[in-house]
Amino acid sequence: MRAETKARISIIETSANEIARQMKIDPTYARTAANKFGQRIIREQINLDTICKKAVEQIGSNDASEDQSNTEKSINDDWLNIFEEEARKKSTEDMQDYFGRLLAGEIKRPGSSSIRAIRILGTLDQKTAQLFRKFCSIAIIFPGEIDIRVCSLKGTAGENSLSKYGFSFSELNILNEHGLIISDYNSWRDYQLCIVGSITLSESGSSIQIPFQHQGKSWSLVPIGKHAPSKQFRVHGVALTSSGVELSRLVQREPMEEYTRDLVAFFQTKNLQMMEAKTTTIHQEAGKK
Repeated sequence: MRAETKARISIIETSANEIARQMKIDPTYARTAANKFGQRIIREQINLDTICKKAVEQIGSNDASEDQSNTEKSINDDWLNIFEEEARKKSTEDMQDYFGRLLAGEIKRPGSSSIRAIRILGTLDQKTAQLFRKFCSIAIIFPGEIDIRVCSLKGTAGENSLSKYGFSFSELNILNEHGLIISDYNSWRDYQLCIVGSITLSESGSSIQIPFQHQGKSWSLVPIGKHAPSKQFRVHGVALTSSGVELSRLVQREPMEEYTRDLVAFFQTKNLQMMEAKTTTIHQEAGKK
């Protein structure tokens, strides 16, 4: 690498002198411009090399039993070109980590991330990336990633009900402007499937409950007290866009115990107990086998 860098500098200086001769200007100007251009090229190459190394480490750290059914597919050339264009500008460790995970994910599952997601990731500064990480850390994830949102609990997110967790109206606007969350801060999703006993199999009389995800764990909603069954259980809050869902897979969640406690308390006001679940569960009705 030192030899290659020395060779590039030599080429740049020679080219600068030739440019100065043809343009009839002071060679100092041409050499200064050429040196800056050369430094940028070397700096961007170092960024790309660092990101690629992180991607290799990420792939190597994964469980060998992970599904490799898509490994025969190749990464789209347009995707690679856009990735290189955005990744080479990133010099902070946090952003290089994000791009490294994005590349690793695309290598394992070509087509799993969109060009739009790359563009959005490229626009994030460190502050916005940290805000997004915190958002993903308190979000609840509907089975199959159909919906990822932060429940607004008792109030409305647009009226600062989430400000105590670091998501005031202005902070939500930052995420929205970057295309990470939808503009309706009071949207809802039906989470009835996550309530134990909400789905009954007519033949066996068994009930199926599909857990949602929060803080890296699976959770069930168990009816308590006088919970009245209904056809819908709407959970209002702020949802991720499709690109936000893609990028959320790159985020390493951080503990947010205060929000989790308040989320548990919120469900209790609906006569539902939030209980950790290992897998999708099937409950037999009393007296049936």
